Order: sequence, then structure tokens, then C-alpha cells
Amino acid sequence: MFNAARLPCPQSSVRRHPGRTLCLLSLFLGLCLPPAVTAGDKACQDKAASSHHCPDSSSPGHTDRTPDAIGIQGTPRADLINQPDTLDVPFTTTLEDAPGTAQSYVIGIDAGNGDDTINNTGTTNVDSTATATLNEWRLHFIDRRNDVGVGVQAEAAATGIDAGKNDDVVRNDGTLSVNANASASSRDIEIEFIGLPADVNAVTRAWSSAIGIEGGKGDDDLASAGLLEVFATSDVQRFSGNFTFLGAGSVDSNGIAQACALGLNGGKGDDLLWITDGTATISASAEARLADVQFEMLGVALGDALNTASATAVGLAGGEGDDTLGNAGAMTVSATATTVSTDIGTGLAVDAIFSESVADANATGLSGGDGKDTLRNEGTATITAHGDVIANRVALSAAGRIDATEADDKSVASDTATGMDGGTERDYLKNTGTLEVSASADINSNDISFTMVDALPGGRVRVPIEAHATATGMVGGDGDDIIKNDVTTTVNSSATADEVAVDLSLVDVVSAETSVNAYATSIGLAGGEGDDWLVNNGTLTVNSFADADSVDVSMTIVDLSIIVDVIDLINPQAPGTDEPAIGSHSTAIGLAGAEGDDWLWNFGTATITATADSDTVGFSFNETGIPNPLGDTLDTIRFVFDDEPVVSADTQSLAQAWGMDTG
Repeated sequence: MFNAARLPCPQSSVRRHPGRTLCLLSLFLGLCLPPAVTAGDKACQDKAASSHHCPDSSSPGHTDRTPDAIGIQGTPRADLINQPDTLDVPFTTTLEDAPGTAQSYVIGIDAGNGDDTINNTGTTNVDSTATATLNEWRLHFIDRRNDVGVGVQAEAAATGIDAGKNDDVVRNDGTLSVNANASASSRDIEIEFIGLPADVNAVTRAWSSAIGIEGGKGDDDLASAGLLEVFATSDVQRFSGNFTFLGAGSVDSNGIAQACALGLNGGKGDDLLWITDGTATISASAEARLADVQFEMLGVALGDALNTASATAVGLAGGEGDDTLGNAGAMTVSATATTVSTDIGTGLAVDAIFSESVADANATGLSGGDGKDTLRNEGTATITAHGDVIANRVALSAAGRIDATEADDKSVASDTATGMDGGTERDYLKNTGTLEVSASADINSNDISFTMVDALPGGRVRVPIEAHATATGMVGGDGDDIIKNDVTTTVNSSATADEVAVDLSLVDVVSAETSVNAYATSIGLAGGEGDDWLVNNGTLTVNSFADADSVDVSMTIVDLSIIVDVIDLINPQAPGTDEPAIGSHSTAIGLAGAEGDDWLWNFGTATITATADSDTVGFSFNETGIPNPLGDTLDTIRFVFDDEPVVSADTQSLAQAWGMDTG
């Protein structure tokens, strides 16, 4: 029942930059080893990158794997199944102190193939739990390994009612509670006297999938009038430590948490999906915590630390075919992704640990998918997506540090919230209830660096941080769509990016560079491609807020970086990008037509607001400096606000608001 496309790549292929990492040793030993990434590795990486989100049109937990537990099993024929009692279907699997994968898959009611009718008027509780732990200790005198993978994974999937193939009718008039919990934790500590660079990849991964009612193939009629609760939770905790007395210690440490929750999933066919009454709560939560410590008595601290969390939640997913989706009850859909990273690197020569954190949350209320779909909200629908990144970095070295060396190296908090999404072909979307959509992305970076002589070319180029929040009330997608808001639609997006950096050095030859950006976009009604009709007859409120802040403290005994400072003042851009080094970008649109011949009408009340703010605060102290040709002297204390940060950065705030955008 697990999707093979979602199984991880080999642990040696998930995350590594051997050409970048191993060649850094040449900075003080003159040694460079060839890259070891194969074409197969690259294909597997691309496949893994594309499978981080469960698609709206299919169930992420379904292949031919036999479930570990089934509450009620149907037959291949047409079945009539009534469940009026209390049905508890739990299953827990645990993997302790061993590499590998813990898997758990549970189905409450499995109707099998045939034209089935299923009624749940009682209480059905489905719980799937997978827990995996790994603790490893290693001691080496001389260590030279290649393609060593140490990892542990937990996968949990739960489905409340699986109707199977053919044309099915499913009703939930009682209580249907579905929970999938995956937890993976690992601790890897290595001590070596003489270390040589190696491709040591450690992966800790948790994956969870929870589905309330699965229609499968056929023209299905799925409805819930009772209490529907669907929760998918993934949690990852990883600690890795490498202690080397001479040479280079290298560990690529990866923490991956993925969670997906679907309320009613139609699958293939022309489906009818409704929350006719009652309450539906669909929630996906993914959290990854990663701590990475590298200590080199004399040498280079090498390593890649990638910490990712992705969460996807969909209330009603039509999938393929011409579907009708509706909500007349109280539906809440939420997706939350959180990453917390702490990276500590020390080396008497060079510190070169590359650290990235990514939190990606996606929440959709009604998703039509492929086909000509009708989407209606007649009740209350609350859609929320939140991504949160906390990145802490401490570097202590004698000759300097290197951070971002590739254009795509960055830490990102990203989330997307959509009330109704028509998908492809011609769709009809209408809101006659209350639709509330909100997306918020927050990223906080704390960077502390102490260097004896900071002189490496490209040193102290901090990993860029970005926050992206996108919220859309109703979007038609491809095709000629009709979108109407007759009552209340409220859309809010908020993106904040904050960085605090402290640089301490005895002799400073290079200049610190930073990139902090926040992007917030809110759209009330969006047509997409095609000839669309967008009509607001009710109350439409669209707000966007973006805030980017940077606080930089620099203390140097001897500052020789004036040449780099002058270059940065002439061209104050973040390295490798066209974006301002510190910028906030806020966009709010009431009715957005995009491509095609569109008709946009506002017969109600529309309030559109965009707010952007960015600030920099810099403090620099230099005991001994050289004259500045611009008229300043570096051996002074300077407080700088807004437009003259001490680090090479420009500050920009951009807020844009439109009532109607015809594209």
C-alpha cells in the first residue's frame, strides 16, 4: 500500500556535494578527490524532490502492500457494510537501535472491489504508528570510507474507509477518526584520530499519510455528515557529531519529515464529494529537528546539513474526472511544517559546513483536479498553511569559514494556502458561505562566527534566507472558468524573515555578505489561463504583509576589508542574485484574470491591502583600521539604520495592491 515513488533513494544518494565538499581539503593539504555522484544518483534525487508532496488526485499510501491491520474486510463482490458500533483499529511498529525502516499501515473498513455501499453510523478509530530509533558510536584511528550510509526511517499510513474499485457509495454519519504518526530519531557520534574526506551520508526520515475516505477508481459518492478527523504527523530528531584530531571530518546529515492528510479523496472517475453537515478537521504536521557538531583539532570541518519538513493537507480532492465537491458544514484544513537546525563547526584551519533548512506547507480546501469540476462552499471553510524555520549556526576557525558556494544554497520557509482550486479544464467555483484562507511563513536565522584571520575568498557569504507565503481564495486554473463570491471571502498572507549575525575576528580581510527576503502574495479570485468570469457579489478582503529584518554585529581588531566594502557599496546586491540583500515584497490582488479574455466584476465590497517593511541595524567596532576614501574611518563605533548597513546590503520594501488585474 506504500507508493514506491515515495520510497527514499539509497542513503548515499539523498544529499551530497562531494565535488564541493572534498575539494575544500585542498585549501590546506592540496588534495582534491573526484566527485562521486552518478547519473543514477541524480535521477533518484530528481525523483525524490518531485515526490515530497502527495498529489491531490491520488492517495500517497496505496500500492499492493498488505495492510498490517484491517477492522472490517469486504469481498470482491458488491458489499453492503454497516458499522453502527465502536470500531478501534490500532497498529504500532517499533524499530529500536538498528538501521532500517519501520512501517505501519492500517485500514478501518476495506470494502474491496465491486459496487459497494458503506455506512458508518458508529465510532471508527483508525490509528497507525511507526517509531524508529538509532544510536551509533564509532572510534577510528585512521578513517577513510566512501559511500557509507547510516540512517533510520519510519513510515505510517492510515485510511478510515477504503471503497476500492468500481462505483461506491460511502456515508459517515457517526464519528470517523484517522491518525497516522511517524517518528524517527537518531544519534550518530564518531571519534577519529586521523580523518580523510569520505561520503558519509546519514538520513533520518519520517513519512505519514492519513486519509479519511478513499473512493478509488469508479464514479464514487462520498459524504460526511458527522465528525471527520484526519491527522498525519511526522517527527524527526537527529544529532550527529564528528570529532577529528587531524585531517578532515566529513558527515552529510539529513533530516526529512513528510506528512500528508486528505479528508475525502475521489480518485479516478466522476465523483461526488460533500461535507453535508457536521465537522471535518484535516491536519498535516511535519517537524524536523537537526543538530550537527563538527570538531577538528587541526584540519577542515566538512559537511552538508539538510533539514527539511513538508506538510500537505487537502479537505476534498476530486482527482481525475468531472467531479462535484461541496462543503455545507464546518471544515478546517491545516498544514504545518517546522524545521529547527543547530550547526556547530570548529576547526583550527577552515570551517566549511554547508547548512540548509526548508519548511514547506500546503493546504487546500476543495481541489477539483483534472476534468470539468464544480466546487461549492455553502458552510464555513478555514484553510491555513504555516511554515516555520529556525536556523542556528556557530562557526569557530583559525583561517576562516565558507558557507554558501552554490547559487541554489538557501534556507526557505514556504507555504501555500488555497480555498478552492478548480484544476484543469472548465470549472465552476462558487462561495455562498464563509471562506477564510491564510498563509504564514516565518524564518529566523542566528549566525555566530569567530575567526582568527578571516581571509578565505568567498568567506562569510551567509546562506540566504527567504520566507514565501501565498494565499488564494479561489483559483480556476486552466480552462474557461466561472468564479463567484456571493458572501464572505477573506485572504491573508504573512511572510517574515529575520537574521541576527555576529562576526568576531582578530584580522578581517573579507567582507560579510547577507541576503534576507520576505515575499507575501494574497489573491482573492484568480482565473488562471483561459477566458474566465470573476464576480464578487459579497465581501472580499485581501491582505498581505511582508517583513525582512537584519541585525549585524561586527567586531574586528584589525580590519583590512575596505576594498571589498567599496565594491559592495558600488554594487550592493546579494551574491548570485538580482534581489536586494534585505527586502520585503508584498502583493495583494482582489480579482486576477491572468491570460485569456477575462471578465471581472465587483458588485460587492472589496478591501485590498498590501504592507511591506524592512529594516537593518548594524553595529561595527574596529580597534585598528585604515582610512576610508569615502570620508569615514573604520576605527570607530557606528550605529546604522535602514539605508547604510555595515554589511554589504541594500534595503528595499515593495508593497503592491490592485483591486482588479486583467493580466
